[in-house]
Amino acid sequence: KTIPKGADATRVSESINILREELVQRAEFMKDPYVQNWAKIATSLGFAFTLGANVSSAVVNLSQLPLVVVPQLAPDYGGIGRVTASVGRASRIFTRSLGSRRTVSIMGPDGKYKDKNVEGGFSIDNLDYSAKENKDVAHLGVAVQHWKENGALNRTISGDILDYESPPEGGFIPYEFINKVSGFIFHHTERYNRQITLMTAFELDLAKKLKIDPAKLGEAFAKNKISNKAIRDSAEKALELTELTNGSNIATTAPRIAQKGIGKVAFLFKRFGISMMYILGKNLDDALRGESKEVRRAARTKLAGIYGSAAILAGAQGVPLFGTLALFMNTFFRDDDEDDFETSVRKYLKEGMYGGLPNALFGVDVSTRIGLSNLLFRKNIYQSQNPILYQAVMAAGGPVMGILDSQIRGVTDIFSEDGDTRRGIEAMLPAAIRNGLKTYRWSDFDEGTALTRRGDKIVEDISLGGLLAQLLGFAPSNYSRQLQENAQLKKIDRAIVKKHNQIYQKIYAAIRMQKQNELPKIFKELREFNKKYPE
Repeated sequence: KTIPKGADATRVSESINILREELVQRAEFMKDPYVQNWAKIATSLGFAFTLGANVSSAVVNLSQLPLVVVPQLAPDYGGIGRVTASVGRASRIFTRSLGSRRTVSIMGPDGKYKDKNVEGGFSIDNLDYSAKENKDVAHLGVAVQHWKENGALNRTISGDILDYESPPEGGFIPYEFINKVSGFIFHHTERYNRQITLMTAFELDLAKKLKIDPAKLGEAFAKNKISNKAIRDSAEKALELTELTNGSNIATTAPRIAQKGIGKVAFLFKRFGISMMYILGKNLDDALRGESKEVRRAARTKLAGIYGSAAILAGAQGVPLFGTLALFMNTFFRDDDEDDFETSVRKYLKEGMYGGLPNALFGVDVSTRIGLSNLLFRKNIYQSQNPILYQAVMAAGGPVMGILDSQIRGVTDIFSEDGDTRRGIEAMLPAAIRNGLKTYRWSDFDEGTALTRRGDKIVEDISLGGLLAQLLGFAPSNYSRQLQENAQLKKIDRAIVKKHNQIYQKIYAAIRMQKQNELPKIFKELREFNKKYPE
């Protein structure tokens, strides 16, 4: 009844066939989620060498709530104040949910569920919602059961990436231990994000339907004013919103290219970025083509909220699409011997507005980690001297290729005559260990501050707070800024020297080929060069 006729009918029919084929392939992967052993091991090592056991990565992960969740929920559920209050209530419920050992059901390779006894951490399914001491949150009981049945409480993107439940076949004994240790902090902060989002969205949606204050849901439930159907409906809505704002936590819904093989390795950490790009694109589409004025207005508010949150927490460099704009400007409107777009914006806005509030308040580089600018590919100042094709391969290959690059640099440092053995070893180690070694090197027990390989000071002094931040994985903001400035100055210097050499090559070629008539034009170019760069 709803399919149109004519050309539109053909288009709809083609879309249905595409969707059907996609769902068939995803269903096949769900029935047999086979991933090659080498891909599992590569992603495991990639995680361990970058985010593994890294406290800063876990802290950064918590920014998801103010950065995306609150702005996304606020327009539909009564504004930032009400949403923030619900986040606070959800956090208090979570903190009282610490459990001991408990039994969970896990699907085995035969498709049947088996009970497994595991250590119980903070999780809202630990609470007994029928107990007297939990009567204020009794309305959550049915919802929590619904989320548990849908695998929403304890599964995470990091856990899925690391294949917690399906280690490689036939061995690699350290695999499971490495994954559990390296992924512990990140996995549990992500669980916190998801459970807080679930409870917040559920409470707000249910309260909106009942037209009562979210804080009074427990009281209304005690008086039998809330049906189980209403609870389940809002629980399902909360599940959808959690998937939207935090990304899907199962490989079945990941891009098919990222499910196995080289794609799984290359897309390490990119699934979350794709989810954030989707939510931004969805809001933009709703803002421009929403089915009603209310939908369009809400979508515009959501976009403004996300951009505003990103600007506050990560500065101008962290707002969505800033990296894309910078790439466009640097490619088409900037010469190599000029400041790049990022440096020009930084000089214009000054450090506070460019780097964000946490950078300004705490003196640590947080903005480059929590921004929504470079969601798929991040600029690496250490690779900026390499050929563009090499940089492209490294970016496309993801963290695993970055680790390979660091191993090559480390080996080169160790065995080259002018290398630094200690820094070579440091470069080859996982980030969590590298942070500790770098902190010691910067302390008064060793170099006293951050030095270049020639022994020049990068920054004059690093405070005790800066050293502690580096130990946790956050570089001091003055150090990061100076590195970026040095890289930019070096890039400009190389461009100037290259241009200088090209002019003299032209002079030599003109004399050698007896084309003296070209010399006046070349000498004019030389005079202009000397005028622009008198030094």
